[in-house]
Amino acid sequence: MASAGAICWLVFPKLSLLLMKEEKCRTVLVAMQLRIECIRRFNSLLTSALPAINLQHSATPFGSILQSRNSLGRRVCRYKHIIFMDIKRNFFNRLLKGTITTSTGDYNTESVISLKLNRWLSTQSITTPADTIFAQAFKQLSTVKSAALRTKQRPWQVTFEGEAAEDAGGPFRSSIMLMCDDLMSEKLPLFIPSPNQRSGTGLQRHNYIVSPDFHLEWADHYEFIGKLFGVGLRQGTSCPVSLPSIVWKYLTSGTPNKDDIAFVDGSTASVLECFEKCSSDKLQQLCDGMKWSTHASDGKVIPLSENPEADLQVRDASKFLQRLKSYRWNEATLALSFIFRGLHSVVPSDVLQLYTWRELELEICGRHFMDVELLKRNTIFEFGDKRFQDWFWGILKRMDGKSQAQFLRFVWARDRLPLTDEGFNDCKFRVTEMRRRGMMDRCLPEAATCSFNMTLPRYSSEVIMEKQIRIAIENCSEYDLDGAARGVIISESLPNADLSGED
Repeated sequence: MASAGAICWLVFPKLSLLLMKEEKCRTVLVAMQLRIECIRRFNSLLTSALPAINLQHSATPFGSILQSRNSLGRRVCRYKHIIFMDIKRNFFNRLLKGTITTSTGDYNTESVISLKLNRWLSTQSITTPADTIFAQAFKQLSTVKSAALRTKQRPWQVTFEGEAAEDAGGPFRSSIMLMCDDLMSEKLPLFIPSPNQRSGTGLQRHNYIVSPDFHLEWADHYEFIGKLFGVGLRQGTSCPVSLPSIVWKYLTSGTPNKDDIAFVDGSTASVLECFEKCSSDKLQQLCDGMKWSTHASDGKVIPLSENPEADLQVRDASKFLQRLKSYRWNEATLALSFIFRGLHSVVPSDVLQLYTWRELELEICGRHFMDVELLKRNTIFEFGDKRFQDWFWGILKRMDGKSQAQFLRFVWARDRLPLTDEGFNDCKFRVTEMRRRGMMDRCLPEAATCSFNMTLPRYSSEVIMEKQIRIAIENCSEYDLDGAARGVIISESLPNADLSGED
């Protein structure tokens, strides 16, 4: 009990002091301490019991499971929100190690798949879906057996045609990042901008949604996306996609609610709220002119009854609302079932039922912002005094999310950092000094993405350092050996920079 009280005091010191002043409040404090101790004890017991608990769920939508409602696995999943994250991660990582593919007579784990990608082809102004990096990779990897993706080493080795790079990790991470870029764009029909994004209103306007207009020929593509997520989880590489909560709830057998609709389509969520909160005398006004139909996320009209042109009556309002919510929750479940199928073929997805939807999104996608302090703890700065190094960290902190992602692409070929210190896997960010003749203030930094290494000139001021870093991360995105990104004197093609150190 003392440990629980200490935790409560450390987390809520002012509240604890206030509660101790009166007897009734002391009772509340004791109850809080007991609750914390119960949660801690529950997690302690769960750590040893998890391997014996059956977590197998069916792949049916949103928590529809084959197990009995009162099974132990179902009960544990019901309390997923109080299971400590390190327990989930440790158990999941143990299962990943236990399901690594080993060499057999049919498969040799020493063989690595060769993936050839043409980045130039995918960036042309007139680009067809078949020219995208995602489509190029799908054509070469879609027939690869899932066992080949469950290996300990990277499952494929990338060659970027026309670029000089040997894949020691950087090009592999770039391939995943570029595939996700294609998915989160209008180059492919698999995902489309959410209604909130198209209208510029509502919540989470950055999200893309699974296209509700499903075509059977897209099934293999969605399954490949699930495999891509699985490879990212196995290799510790983020898949930077922006998808709404409804997707992650499907993959974790979560239960959808009105918030999931608001995250996608704020106007439909407003209609639902008006119907549920308005008084009975105003309900008739809301029903006037409404039909038994709604709009899908892509704008198409969807019937909600056999006679969609019939006027909505007040007595049927609750039935209309239920059908509307049911459609919006399930409009993309067919495509999501193929994503789940692909994910399940690469990782033991049953354990993902222990994750909340937010936790799974973080595990697969990473954080949308850079935790500069996390990066700083995992950095070896080999030169410069404290003042010089503070310039560097201050520049990173001042960058917006887009610039921080560009920086990570430049130095590590990924958009987002690992979630924890352990996620770096002893791969520290190393900043070394550039040693060349000439004016260092006119040189650009260079990077080796495979080894997570950045070579930085010893700039004379913070202003010059920031300008040169920004020029590098915004203009050097390919694996070239022609000098464009190797710390040479700035060419005429790059933006003119005022190197005087004055604003």
